Amino acid sequence: MKQGIRDQCTTPMMVAAVAASLVFQMGCTSSPAVNPAPQTKAATQPPKAGVGTTKTGGDGKAATKGKDAGSATDNTQTLDNLVNPWLKRPEIQHSFVGVEVMELPSGKVLFSSNGNRRFAPASTTKIITCACAYSTLGAGFTYSTKLFAEGNTANDTILGDLVLMPGQDPSLSRDDLAQLLSSVNKRKIRKVNGTLKLAPTPGGNDDFESSWLIEDFGQEYSPVASNLVIDRNIAEGITPLRGSRTVIQHGNDCTNALERSLLNSEVAAGWLTYVPSGHELRGFIGNGVTEKSPLPVSDPDEYNTALALDILQGQGVTVSRTEGGGNADILIAEHLSQPLPIILKHTLHKSDNLYSQQLLRTLGLPAPSKDGKPAKPQASAALEDIGLARIGHWLNSIGVPSQEAVMFDGCGLSRKNGISPHALNTVLKFMAGPKVDGSFLGLLRESGTATRKGQFFFKTGSMDTVRSISGVLGTAGGQQLAVTIIINDHTQNIKNLGGTLTELISLLNEITSINFVMSKPNQPSEEKVVIQMTKPSPGGVSYGRHPRTRTRRRRH
Repeated sequence: MKQGIRDQCTTPMMVAAVAASLVFQMGCTSSPAVNPAPQTKAATQPPKAGVGTTKTGGDGKAATKGKDAGSATDNTQTLDNLVNPWLKRPEIQHSFVGVEVMELPSGKVLFSSNGNRRFAPASTTKIITCACAYSTLGAGFTYSTKLFAEGNTANDTILGDLVLMPGQDPSLSRDDLAQLLSSVNKRKIRKVNGTLKLAPTPGGNDDFESSWLIEDFGQEYSPVASNLVIDRNIAEGITPLRGSRTVIQHGNDCTNALERSLLNSEVAAGWLTYVPSGHELRGFIGNGVTEKSPLPVSDPDEYNTALALDILQGQGVTVSRTEGGGNADILIAEHLSQPLPIILKHTLHKSDNLYSQQLLRTLGLPAPSKDGKPAKPQASAALEDIGLARIGHWLNSIGVPSQEAVMFDGCGLSRKNGISPHALNTVLKFMAGPKVDGSFLGLLRESGTATRKGQFFFKTGSMDTVRSISGVLGTAGGQQLAVTIIINDHTQNIKNLGGTLTELISLLNEITSINFVMSKPNQPSEEKVVIQMTKPSPGGVSYGRHPRTRTRRRRH
């Protein structure tokens, strides 16, 4: 179970469009080679027996009304007639489009066009990763990074090694690391008769997901995941380390064809690597990159350990650099991250791929033993693979069909990811809870008014030929809807598909009431969803052709 995509993630333009449109009204698996025609279906659950209508109000409860409840006015129409014209917009006619609108908290599907089909979802994948982490780890979860001494202390000397025990914390900064290491000095220790090393994490290796694109390597939006993360595994330029020599390589200096191609390309690639055997720091500098540019680290565990040693020596502690072993296991200091909700909010708001991958690895860690010590895993599978399996089990437990969510990564950067709009809506339904007020919603981006009417809690996704949006929308009438729209295989020279997505969100935002009309007795297939709007809707309007504009690809 694995997946990926170059995720332009959440584009500021798309987020701004959502916020502006709602405020105005209320006051980042590849798709099939042949795109099937949209398969539209009506509500999936039958209403109460009999001929007539059932109306849903802002509280989500149904109230039976007479036959004429859905009689047409200028502001009344079926939901199909509202959405279907949008599906015919010229800029998405040759794309693969999936839309699902689900009523909350009931989970009743009001509209679906390819809603159960898998799409490359881009960064809306992060909704699933973050929701699973929140649901399974709990809001009180914090990351722990510990510093141990393996040897006893004699006077001002540790007779053995210092050991960093990482916890997959994506938020650990250089300042945090320096503060952790300063505890050595606070204990009046001036010398280590050993070295500083990283405790092994079974299944935890530096990981650049194999299903990501080659051109994603060496980019700030796709840092390499690792056990010990410092500053998101991005170095602020090339800074020499004590006792190490620095080597700079440009494209034509490389004998490796892959490195040479990346560095000589126009994708502005660059990265930093540390070779411990020769204490050598190597900077790979591509077109458009300088030695002062932020550089992703290609081997973070090695580099960050060397960085920690450099910081420790800078604090006046002498380290022999030769492993000294030792029988003791003395805790010197521990750093705790901020609570999980703050980590998740950053992940969702910044659409941070590194954070999301570290969350996936965290889900792959074994549960702590009863005495609070880390449990020893029984298998050596990669943390990412274990994390994906746990997400799969969690999705099944909340009612997401396994065939509707196929994941290769936790962030959405893999183009092999395949997730249906229905799967995303089902996750949102579960996290929203029976009163549609689940605390997870507050971790998503928010637009609209301060009241539930007009609020939209959402996550967007964007990369080359993918645009998506998924969230919980409060309509003008107070109804709560889970809405997911995914567009695959769009033409890259269509400048702003974000505006196309937010237009449909804006239309749904105008709904004041929802009625379920069964035109024939005991025939659920004849049920129609009739809606009323705050103003006459543009049903049947002929949308103008969107300007065709060439733009640079975003990489986030």
